[in-house]
Order: sequence, then C-alpha cells, then structure tokens
Amino acid sequence: MVQLRETGGRVEVLESDAEAVAYSGPLTILVDRFSASASEIFAAAMQDYGRGVVIGQETYGKGTVQNLYPLDPLCARPGPGIRQLTVTIGMYYRVTGDSTQNRGVQPDIRLPSAISPTEVGESSRDAALPWNRIRPTRYTPDGALTPLISDLQSRHDQRAAADPDFQHALAEIATIERMRSQSSVSLNLEQRRAERASLSETSSRGKTIGARPSATSRSSRWTPSRTCRTRCWTKRPRSPRTSLRSSPATSHGAVRRADLDCPQRAQGTVVLYLTTTP
Repeated sequence: MVQLRETGGRVEVLESDAEAVAYSGPLTILVDRFSASASEIFAAAMQDYGRGVVIGQETYGKGTVQNLYPLDPLCARPGPGIRQLTVTIGMYYRVTGDSTQNRGVQPDIRLPSAISPTEVGESSRDAALPWNRIRPTRYTPDGALTPLISDLQSRHDQRAAADPDFQHALAEIATIERMRSQSSVSLNLEQRRAERASLSETSSRGKTIGARPSATSRSSRWTPSRTCRTRCWTKRPRSPRTSLRSSPATSHGAVRRADLDCPQRAQGTVVLYLTTTP
C-alpha cells in the first residue's frame, strides 16, 4: 500500500493486514490542500490501485515521517509535558515509487478552491524537503479508471457550466483571490464603500457554498440516510446497475466501518472526504 524509506536507505513495504474488503463499490475520494500525511497515503493508494477517483485540490504534500522525543526529563525545571523534539526519520513513497512530499497527490478531477497553495502546503515552506522517487514495488491494480477520467471530466464541466451554485462559488473564489493579491488599500471613503458594496453583493448572491441540498432543489431522489451513524443525505442511483460514469454520490464527513456497511451506501458512490491538519 505504501513504502517507507528510512534515513539509512532501508526500504520497507507496508501492506494492509485486513482479511476482507470493507467496501467494493464505486468510490470517490474528495481532497483539498489540508489533506495531509495519512490522508495522502490513502488517496494515493486508491489512485495507484485504480480503486477510486480522486477529486478536489492538490493535497498538502507531507510525505515525511517523524519521531517525537520528549525533552522534559532533560530539563532542570519540571514542565507540563509539552517539551519535545521532532526529528524526521524517513519518507513515505507510493507503490509507484513517487513521493507525496512537496507535490502532494494530484487529483484526477480538479475542483476550484479558496485555499491558496502558495500559502498552505509543504511547498510553501522554505525548508521543506524536495520531491524525489525510489524504485516501484510490485503491486496489482484493482481496476483501470484512467479511461473513464476524460468522460467524467467532460460531464463535470457540463454540469458546472449549468449549475448556478457552482458559478457562484467560482465568483466568490475569484473575489477572495482578488483581495488576496491586493497590496494596498484605498483611503478614499467613497471608493472603500463601493468595494464593500461589491463584496456584499457577491456574498449575498446564490446559496451558501457547501450547503446541503435545499428543500426546493432536493428532489424525491434525495432521502435522509437513517441507517448511517453519520448524518448525511443519500442520493439513490437511477438504475440498479451503478457505475462510476453515472452513479450519484453520498455526502458525509467522517467514515467508519459501520458506515461502509450501510445499505444506503451500497446503492450509490461512497465519497470519502479526507482532510487532516498537519
């Protein structure tokens, strides 16, 4: 599933010890710039094995391994137990030999994001270790999703162009980027009022980004999932034969084994949202 190379050069292949498959249906992994470390290992493994489609923004890029050494025993004064030394002892690598360090995991289908990669992520740090690669290990892909990506991208582009919520999200992200690029602020009162009025108009237009389907837009195909421990909405597929080309998604935040066994999940595509603050 992932390779670990220590500072001495020894490479260890870490494999899954699960005896059975937890979920074998269609799978989508939703990531953003805050998806780091273990989230990146999982997303990269699903991508390399052809097990799921990664959607979102390029991930954080933390491919290093650290050990924590407590320093309290060495201190003259007893402390509350928060003194520690963090030492990098190795790096993680995908089964393909590529590292997730610095570059992160590149999504199969990109989504716009207000998170700036120049301000967040390993590549934004001056002392970050560079990307590198080692020899790939032997692995057997579970499927071949690459031929489907172009079709999924085309369908996504068509839906996004006709979705007012998506267009509103793009407008808000463009406003944020414009504000982020400003290096000066006008002292003219009328100009400042005009800028604030423009921002208020942008923020009030459309629905809140990331909101659940509203009562007006939610069709009869949206039903609350009563069997899942996490509160979510399940969108039933249009036909019993569900594929990655046409299967709708299930939106939720935390995923546990009990959730993957949910009968509602088996009817659609499971969406895993991976985000970890490094």
